[in-house]
Amino acid sequence: AAKAEREMRCSFGSSAFLQVVVLGRVAASLAILAESGAWAVIDKPPGLSMHGPGSVLAVLREERDDAAGWRLVHRLDDGTSGCLVVAKTREAARALGDAFRKRRVRKVYVGVSGKAPRDRKAGTLRGDMRRARRGAWRLERTCTPGRCACTDLRLAGLGETRRNDDDDDDGGARRLVVAKPYT
Repeated sequence: AAKAEREMRCSFGSSAFLQVVVLGRVAASLAILAESGAWAVIDKPPGLSMHGPGSVLAVLREERDDAAGWRLVHRLDDGTSGCLVVAKTREAARALGDAFRKRRVRKVYVGVSGKAPRDRKAGTLRGDMRRARRGAWRLERTCTPGRCACTDLRLAGLGETRRNDDDDDDGGARRLVVAKPYT
């Protein structure tokens, strides 16, 4: 386990690109952003699932001979793009999974929005998560110990953009959204 944790601190290497094929057509391109003997960091595009046919691991296993034993360390929602850590060995999967469980890995989500925030521009959001419609989640105003989600939220204005008549945003202003979940 100590070896896998040491290798996690290695610097980024060169990128390797894989073609993602879904239903016979090119859906996206996977880039391996960093790689060691124990792990790889994949640039996951939106729309690519984590499990089943056409998933990240299925594509990697189809394209790379050495990916048969690779394992997911964490997940990103199907509609989310970002850096995905994949373990190449059972030992690395245990060490990396433990690091995520013990919150020794810091996650940061960055996005751009054309919508103004409803009630706050920055701060810490706290609340219980409850299932909503169609598999979505909803942040509640309650905060039960052991179940309460906490996320640090920061917004910054990016200026005005050209507005199309069919846009339903707030006049073309764009905001950078940075969210850091703690639980």
